Amino acid sequence: MTKVLVCFPKHEGDGLYFDCYGHSEYRSSLGWNDCCVAVSTLCVMLINYVKEKYDIEPVIVEEGHVRIEIEEPDDALQEVFRAAERQFIWLSEEYEGYIKVY
Repeated sequence: MTKVLVCFPKHEGDGLYFDCYGHSEYRSSLGWNDCCVAVSTLCVMLINYVKEKYDIEPVIVEEGHVRIEIEEPDDALQEVFRAAERQFIWLSEEYEGYIKVY
């Protein structure tokens, strides 16, 4: 199962935390793991966005695990992660039992 955790700042000075790990065992009728492909695409988008726009490197980038920690996220950056979180939630509904969003 793929697990996704997104923690947004609750108070001024709080950071943003994103962690995605695990592999889905989903297989389509053709044998493809569409769930893992979608999750990986979203993770790569977030990695590229924070590198290009904010010069922030992820804490962890390895097979099956991405962690991004941002000490002082601005409103625009938080909105990008909120949009990604909504997509992860949608994926968890589409591929129920294969992805969990916390």
